[in-house]
Amino acid sequence: MIIIEEFNEFVMRQGCEYVPQKAQVSLRTGEQVYKILFANGAVSDGDRRHRDPPNDPRQLLQRQRDFVATKLQREVDAFEHYRGACMRQAELNKQCPEVCMPAPANAPTILRQSQQRILKLREELAALDDQLVVKEAVQEKQEMENRWAELWQQQDQLIEELGNIQI
Repeated sequence: MIIIEEFNEFVMRQGCEYVPQKAQVSLRTGEQVYKILFANGAVSDGDRRHRDPPNDPRQLLQRQRDFVATKLQREVDAFEHYRGACMRQAELNKQCPEVCMPAPANAPTILRQSQQRILKLREELAALDDQLVVKEAVQEKQEMENRWAELWQQQDQLIEELGNIQI
């Protein structure tokens, strides 16, 4: 049975914050591809293709990292845009105070608040990166141990087989 879920229904079911990622070009079709990332690791195209958070802990961490990185980039872009606009407005006001309005008086407060959000997101991103590195190291160690166990088992079987060959 196919269940079609509208984006709003998916958002309600996820029950967490989400951010749209910048559009990317599909390598297969050349079309714009949109991706909406959720804090819990879910992903959507904003239409009818939705994916719940993955069960694999490493994939979940990677998706959460992508969410935080996207949120951070959006915050940095907004900070730089607002700061640049305020700086231009202040310069214009300095040159022509009778024609140009000054920059908003609360601009420094708004920028400091944005700065704090950026610092917090950077810390969160660093923590996720650390967790991913640890998960990767643990996963690599486990894979190596599995390979060695398999090799030892093969060697034991070979030794047993060789020992059973008599003349």
